[in-house]
Order: sequence, then structure tokens, then C-alpha cells
Amino acid sequence: MSEFQGVAQTEQDLLSNSETGNIRGGSYYLRIHSIIPAGEETKSYDPKNPKTIHTLEPGGLAWVISEEKFQIKKTSVTALVTLRSGFTKRGMLALDVGLVDANFFGPIGSLVINFSKKPIRLDTGEEFFRVLFFEHAEAKGEQIPHLQEFDHESYARKIVADMVGDFSSSFLQTAEMEERVKEDLKDGLVEKLEPDILSRLAYGFFRKHGAKLALFVFAAVLFGWGLGATFGFGNYFHTEEQIKEIIRSYRLEQKEENP
Repeated sequence: MSEFQGVAQTEQDLLSNSETGNIRGGSYYLRIHSIIPAGEETKSYDPKNPKTIHTLEPGGLAWVISEEKFQIKKTSVTALVTLRSGFTKRGMLALDVGLVDANFFGPIGSLVINFSKKPIRLDTGEEFFRVLFFEHAEAKGEQIPHLQEFDHESYARKIVADMVGDFSSSFLQTAEMEERVKEDLKDGLVEKLEPDILSRLAYGFFRKHGAKLALFVFAAVLFGWGLGATFGFGNYFHTEEQIKEIIRSYRLEQKEENP
């Protein structure tokens, strides 16, 4: 699979409403056409009067739609769309970007969420998505994608219908989800990680202080041996022969008890 190159081909064959200045290297940067806020605003959104400026508050969600419209006719070409890195670094995550196949004619969009603690402003005309085109083996027969055609208004109507009708009642409750995650962490995760944490602490301690500990034990043994020799504590510090004798005696006792 090879990257699909060429400014002229990108403009004429793959995208409409494109701008030459948005092609950099092997990528094209899609611009924002409109924004559909999530939540109560979605229900009153008018696709005929698209919103062109929106401030995405921390934890907020919105659907961002591209100005450019895809028009990939060749079944040997696929587009890969990702969120522009500048927005990712600011704490934004796109939940629904990916591949655009042949036979899709229209703008694309993605649901985005602001995971940062600061508001993020979105404006029409701002570069938002990055797209790469790839050439591969031609799709044939049942592999050919179904034809889909949208203009900006019909695409926005579809998105609004999906957002209002298909999301679960808890999908947009980011604050409640955050609290549930905190509770789960507090209740169960610490217990699961505790053995691993202790083992890591022990490993770190012996790695850092192992040499000192070994030296301390060695010094303690020498000290004990010196006390035994000086004060007659020989019964507590055995020689090698004494240890062997103790082992032999123990084995004999075991044989007598278990003939």
C-alpha cells in the first residue's frame, strides 16, 4: 500500500471545496464548516442555519463537520482522517474519525470531547482534521462500498437525528461518569494493585540499599562470632563440623521414629 500523492489529483479527484494552501507534504488539512453542540442545543439545531463559532467547555461534546466534501470515485483509494495534533495537545479527543471509503460523496465529521480544564474555541475555516489518501488493490464485487451522498445540510440532519435518537441517557453525563470512575478506583483498584506496589517497593529498597544491608548482616555475624569467642557463647554459633553433626543426629532420629 502506498501513499497517494499529487496536489492536482487531491483537488480534482478526491475532494471538493479544497484549497491548495491546505496541502502540506502528503497530507491535506480539512477546515471546519460548522459545529453541532451536544446536549439540549442539539434538539433545537437548525441545519439551514449552521453554527460557525462554538466554545467547547471542559467535558463538553460537539460534532464538527468539514468544509471539504469527499468524492472518492476509485475503489482503489481510501482516506485516513485524524484529528489535527494541535487540538490533541490542547486536550481534545475525536471519537469518530477513521477511514473514508470510495463511493462516499459529502463532508465528514466527528464527535469531539474536551478533556482539558480550559475552554476550546472552534471557528469556521479553522484547520481541524488531517487526511491522508492511500492507494491499494481495487475493490471488486461485494467489496465495493455502497454509494452515499450528502451535502452539508443533509449530513447535519443525519448527525442531529443520530445524536438525539441513538445516544443512551448517560452518554453525555461526563461529570457523573468521572465520579463513577473515581469511586471504582477508590473501591477496587488499590486492593488489586497493593501486592504489586509492595513488591515494587521491596525491589526498589533492596536495589538501592542491598549492598549496605549485606554489609550490615556480615558485620553482625562477625560481631556475634566475636562475642561467642570472648564470652563463651559458643552454643549459639556453631562450626561447620557441629552443623554436620546436628544434621546427622536429626536424620538418625527420623529413622528411629519412622523405621
